[in-house]
Amino acid sequence: DKLGCILLQFPWSFKFNKTNTEYLKKIGSYFSNYDAIVEFRNYSWLRNKAFNVLGESGLGFCNVDQPKIKGLLPPTDINTSKVGYIRFHGRNSSMWWNHKHAYQRYDYLYLPSELKEWVPRIKNIIKNTEKTYIYFNNHYKAKSVKSSKTLIDILKDSNIITSQN
Repeated sequence: DKLGCILLQFPWSFKFNKTNTEYLKKIGSYFSNYDAIVEFRNYSWLRNKAFNVLGESGLGFCNVDQPKIKGLLPPTDINTSKVGYIRFHGRNSSMWWNHKHAYQRYDYLYLPSELKEWVPRIKNIIKNTEKTYIYFNNHYKAKSVKSSKTLIDILKDSNIITSQN
């Protein structure tokens, strides 16, 4: 009873098309006994038809925070299942596509103001789901720990979470 949900990540090259939507439907049937979340990297998935496929397949949508680069997904507050999911990757745009080592992409410490931008989205996701997970992937030099602590303080100050949550 320790598994929260399964995250299914797809690369930027996985774009919205009939073949890939059929693949998602198949995956949904494989994971029908689990809460499964799909993380897209490509903007082409931001359309109602894709959200309908996820919902009909029992798959949740992963909302992401990442650099504002053409073709990547912007911040959203979408939910297609009973599980809300948010993933903070960092906003290191200079290293997103041009890095020598993979960790360089996620070398980013969030400013409190950047995390505060998410408060309305987080409220909306929590309101429309049974449970919500928030993860930080900006892990280089423990920046995910620092950023998550900042977000916890912001959410407490906004009365979104309490010490009992």
